[in-house]
Amino acid sequence: MVVILGNLLDNAIEACEKVDENKYVNFVMNYEKDCIFITVHNSFDGIVRHYNNGFQTRKENSEHHGIGLRSVKKTIDEYDGSIDFSFEEKDFGVSVLLYV
Repeated sequence: MVVILGNLLDNAIEACEKVDENKYVNFVMNYEKDCIFITVHNSFDGIVRHYNNGFQTRKENSEHHGIGLRSVKKTIDEYDGSIDFSFEEKDFGVSVLLYV
């Protein structure tokens, strides 16, 4: 859970740092019927870089960055869960489902 929440919230906060106005992070986590549902929505600058069915880091030293979402995906796969991403204009969203 630390890998998932830590990386998703860290990414959301970093994305907000690139926005001048209307910064927000909306985090919701629910437990129901042996499932954990997590959603994170945040403001971002509208720039998305796709790479190998995922996202590419925008940090200068990409050799030591960009492993956060891979770690999240690996952890979610261990619990037979799923992760979905959405982005529209200046809103980026992540939805996670975990079976526990």
